[in-house]
Amino acid sequence: MVNQIQSIKNTVIELLSLLKQYNNGQIYHQIDILTEVLDVIYSNESDETKKESVKGLIVNLYPVRGGLTDFHIWHEDEKERVKVNKSLSELTDELWDLSKN
Repeated sequence: MVNQIQSIKNTVIELLSLLKQYNNGQIYHQIDILTEVLDVIYSNESDETKKESVKGLIVNLYPVRGGLTDFHIWHEDEKERVKVNKSLSELTDELWDLSKN
C-alpha cells in the first residue's frame, strides 16, 4: 500500500507540473483537487485513511464531463502538442488505474 501511495504521489506531482504549465484557466478545480491529494499524502494520517481519502478525491477528477479526460493542451507546434497530450493522457490513465487498485 505504501508503494501505491508513493506511485500516486509521483504521478500527481508530474501531472500537476504539466497542468500548471499549460493551464488555460479551465482546470483550476482539477489543480486544486490534485493539490489536496498531495496534502493528504503528506499528512500524518494512517496509510489506510490516506488511501481512502485519496481515492475519493481522484474520483472527483473524472466526472462524466469536464474532467481531466476532457482536457487537451493546445500548442502551436503540432509535434509538441501531440507529445504533451500523449504525456497528459498517460498520466491521467495511470492515476485512474492506481486509484482503482
